[in-house]
Amino acid sequence: GADTVATKFRNSLRELMETIGKTNTQYVRCIKPNKNKSPKEVDNIMVVEQLRCAGVIEAIRISRAGFPSRMPLKEFAQRFLVLARVISGSLFGISWENTSRNKAILAVREVEAATEARAACKSLLPAIGPEPETFEVGRTRVYFKAGVLELLEERRSMALQAAATAISRRYRGRQARRRFRKINRLILRAQAAFRMKKHRLVFVRLKSAAVVVQSRRRAILARRRVESIRRERCVTTLQAARRGAVLRRRFLVQRRAAVKLQALARQRACRRQ
Repeated sequence: GADTVATKFRNSLRELMETIGKTNTQYVRCIKPNKNKSPKEVDNIMVVEQLRCAGVIEAIRISRAGFPSRMPLKEFAQRFLVLARVISGSLFGISWENTSRNKAILAVREVEAATEARAACKSLLPAIGPEPETFEVGRTRVYFKAGVLELLEERRSMALQAAATAISRRYRGRQARRRFRKINRLILRAQAAFRMKKHRLVFVRLKSAAVVVQSRRRAILARRRVESIRRERCVTTLQAARRGAVLRRRFLVQRRAAVKLQALARQRACRRQ
């Protein structure tokens, strides 16, 4: 028999559910910023009331009461391994937490030897500071209570700063040693030169010769510069003359063509009359 309205509605609803089941659905919650429909106006009270009525604020509060912060296991192990190395003292000899140094040493060894990110995170977390009740290690992510991940990030920043300070200190020490050896060599050379009787005469001769060479060199460079300026002026003049000739030729050709066109137009007009 013919399909009824209920049958059509049921079939349409089934097709819609099949289509939705084949896609990755995402829901967008729209918030009205103001009552005047103005693009540059935001009513904070109105927006907060909409968020509260939609349950967004309550969802955020519940999320923060649980484990709101999360990070993939592999990313966490790679990101915070440097913190364990700093605590253990294996990174540039830095160690600013002696109480957990042994734990950090064991954690670094276990993380480097671990083949799974979950096992690496379980070994790493107790060594870098957070209390056991403030985090949970899942199958793919590590979950933290509010403020714990921020604290770890701050400790990591301090560790990187300490590492940067150690690198800078070693670099400055190396530069100072190089400078000292260089100055020492210069002092020895100066003392040897001072003992030479003819050093002053050689120095004066070399100085006068250097002055003569410099003056001649400056004169040569000045002459070259003047010649270059003259050459550029000549080239500019030739280019201007060439452009003028080309433009005059073009103008004459265009004028002849215009005269011919005018003559043809007048001739045609005369013939029509």
